Amino acid sequence: MGSSLYKILLSDVERHFYYDGESRKANFWIILKSLFFNIRFLPVVLFRLSAYFEKNNFHFIAKIFSFWNFFVFGTEISSKCSVGPGLCFPHTLGSVIGAARIGKNALIYHGVTIGANYMDLGYRLDKRPLIGDNVTLGAGAKILGGVTIGNNVIVGANAVVVDSLPDNVVVGGIPAKIIRRLESETTLDESKESACEIFILMGTYNGAQFIEKQIASIQAQDHDNWRLIVRDDGSTDDTLQIVETIVCEDQRVHLLSDGKGHVGAVANFGLLLAYAKEKSAQYVALADQDDFWEKWKLKRQLRKMLETESGSENKPVLVYSDLVVVDENLRFISPSMMTYQFMRHETINPLEVLLVQNYVTGCTVLINNTLLDLAVPIPPSTLMHDWWLAMLAGACGNICYIDESLVYYRQHAENKVGALNPRIISWRKMWRFWEEGNKRFPQSIVQAQDLYERIDQRNLFISPEARQFIKNYLDIWSRQGLVLVRMAKLLRLGIRRQNFFTQTIFAIRCLLVRSSPK
Repeated sequence: MGSSLYKILLSDVERHFYYDGESRKANFWIILKSLFFNIRFLPVVLFRLSAYFEKNNFHFIAKIFSFWNFFVFGTEISSKCSVGPGLCFPHTLGSVIGAARIGKNALIYHGVTIGANYMDLGYRLDKRPLIGDNVTLGAGAKILGGVTIGNNVIVGANAVVVDSLPDNVVVGGIPAKIIRRLESETTLDESKESACEIFILMGTYNGAQFIEKQIASIQAQDHDNWRLIVRDDGSTDDTLQIVETIVCEDQRVHLLSDGKGHVGAVANFGLLLAYAKEKSAQYVALADQDDFWEKWKLKRQLRKMLETESGSENKPVLVYSDLVVVDENLRFISPSMMTYQFMRHETINPLEVLLVQNYVTGCTVLINNTLLDLAVPIPPSTLMHDWWLAMLAGACGNICYIDESLVYYRQHAENKVGALNPRIISWRKMWRFWEEGNKRFPQSIVQAQDLYERIDQRNLFISPEARQFIKNYLDIWSRQGLVLVRMAKLLRLGIRRQNFFTQTIFAIRCLLVRSSPK
């Protein structure tokens, strides 16, 4: 099975050792031994297996492991619940767990109930608790509704939590009240993080239905040193009025009015990026109008950014994450957009994929000012702004991936692209996908040419191998020749898309092109 599942199980076993007063590393044989001799560990394994198969769209198999957990241990924990590494059940009987998300190192005693505060058969994530890291839930504790529980929180036995809780507190009672505040260990690194201002750029167009909740999720971020810049692209609904109201209420929210009217999604974000560069933004995050952010999104990404920058001075850095796919009412569709769309992070040579496919989702992106300077202005032929940023980072810097869903991605009728799953796509959508791809395919070649020219014009640092790789790709399209020869050259170069469906479509297009798209 996946290496990510194995790593999580290692963390779970080591957490059990920690509570037993031991400090040792786990391995495969220790996991196997724990399955037979540690009754507290088996329900964790059953849950991890159900979540793994749910994430990979094997829903029936996921239900088998969930039912097994329920019948053997009396633990009803949804396979749709996202739980970080280090999960521990000291006692396993009688718990019902249906959170939107639980962070790492959760200690959950018996009889705990976590879920919606009404009958929610559709698993709406906004109606379920978001629980942070290092949380202890005492026996019989209940956490109900769309509340947010901070990091390092202890919920006493039989307490009923119906309101959100800050970090570092102990609560008890019905309803739960703060009994004591724990000492917070603020490190120099945390002080450095809090001093970093992040420009959040949001391009809007007819997003009145969702934008208020999206901005509310940004306002609830753990990292509160941010500035939200909104540029409306000529909305005909109430989007602009909603944003103007929020601007009056929160001085961190700004409306960019440049009088340029409707310019399209790519140019809209291009203007926002140019504005951020003009204002000497240190870090820039991109936001869509219809998503919903986890409260720790910016904090996690900024920490990853600072870790990467510490070893790569003045290098362009892009940080992105996975997403939860939900419907327009935040009802669960898939815990992982990367898995749902058969995508994965590329660690060796990202340009092999990025020249023909973008696997970086823009609404999860955080970039540093070095990458911002390189990216602006965005060329007019650019297919998508996030693709342009990813190609530059892949060629000249670092692309860092957080294997955690930090954004709820709404899949709804108005999505321009949407989260398509090749397994369930209809024939009508498939034909539309084909026609749209035929238009975009030649433009992707021009986009790669723009990348090469930007590198030359700015005299950017790039390894000789990466420069030659881009040049070789462009040379394939600049010369006339047999399509089979061209296809062979692409394969020899390593150019590919990430799954069988899209790779097949790409191959067909390459074979059908009689002359150079450039």
